[in-house]
Amino acid sequence: MFLLALERSTRMGSVAAFKDGEFCAHRSFDDGAYIVAVVNALLAEIEATPAMITYCAVGLGPGSFAGIRSVLAFVQGFTASANIPIIGISSVAAMAITELKNREIFSHRGTEAQRDEKIIINTKSNPSTISSVPPCLCVKESSDFPSSIQKIGVIGDARRGHYWMAGYERQGNSLKETLPLRLIPYGQLSQFMMPDYCWISPDTDRISEVNLQPITPDARAVALLALDNDFPKVTPPHPVYLHHAV
Repeated sequence: MFLLALERSTRMGSVAAFKDGEFCAHRSFDDGAYIVAVVNALLAEIEATPAMITYCAVGLGPGSFAGIRSVLAFVQGFTASANIPIIGISSVAAMAITELKNREIFSHRGTEAQRDEKIIINTKSNPSTISSVPPCLCVKESSDFPSSIQKIGVIGDARRGHYWMAGYERQGNSLKETLPLRLIPYGQLSQFMMPDYCWISPDTDRISEVNLQPITPDARAVALLALDNDFPKVTPPHPVYLHHAV
């Protein structure tokens, strides 16, 4: 079984491939890249063809309107002829699981953890079945929060005078939403940030009123959640819209 995952809710996009629940390859790209070329290069790296893909997973945002829709359009065209299933995954949840997994590295290795360290994750219902994948893009050399923390809050800039906010918690081998996605007016973030959460953001360059740990959503994390039988998926996939159309 081949899974192809794509994420493009921020300026830095990425694509990842898994085979039978095991990590195969990953590539990142910026907003000027040609997605078709990136995917073809990744498939060539693992000696795979589009016909070998079993299903695709896509990060749905919130985030870059153009980025999310361009990846969705690519995947819909990529899968159309072979009728390959597509599932959608919250990009917010992908950032939360990335932060939790990177904290596992620090809990085992301390602040000496390196970018090539492996993350051990459960990807199937059977707890004894694990997969190893490289850490995602946000591994930090230090952290203001203890590695044992199990609750992750994610905040982003929703524009039009609001931030978006959501929270997740590790429960057993799965990730559960504990704070549903909502909008918070500018200037009021601190009133909603619970102290038992580690707060992270892909938009730290645009949010200055509170201290947040930087993170980037990544296709590897999208794939991990797609492989988690207990995590909710969106089918058919559609972008997360935070505001009414104007």
